Amino acid sequence: MTEWTLEHDEEEVEVESEQQLRDILLSLPADKEPCVLLEHFSGDYMTVAANGLVVAIVFQPNSRHKVGLSASMDPRFHANPDKEGDWYEFLVGGTPTPVPKDRCIPQEIAIEVVVHFFRHRALLDKVAWRSD
Repeated sequence: MTEWTLEHDEEEVEVESEQQLRDILLSLPADKEPCVLLEHFSGDYMTVAANGLVVAIVFQPNSRHKVGLSASMDPRFHANPDKEGDWYEFLVGGTPTPVPKDRCIPQEIAIEVVVHFFRHRALLDKVAWRSD
């Protein structure tokens, strides 16, 4: 049994290698359900959703005393709820989900972030991690 599972389109698979994970992440933009959940056996997990070549990532620790965090390219940015250009829409579980544009990171950086989490069970500091 592996330490990692990945849920995608109502299926769960064991993740055995970084290459397997990379291949799945690279295929997300073309998928009808462009969202996955990567979970460590400890209960920590990342939700990864793609919209073309931009990706939203949310980290959720398995602890009531820690908050979930989302990856951001510009932590100073605050989206205006009424300004359409401040948001991207992602499909998460078949539901259109608006995400502030600062939380939408380029695919190549997103893959680095997720692979780093897989390899080290730690968050990569190449992006900012926001709790709001």
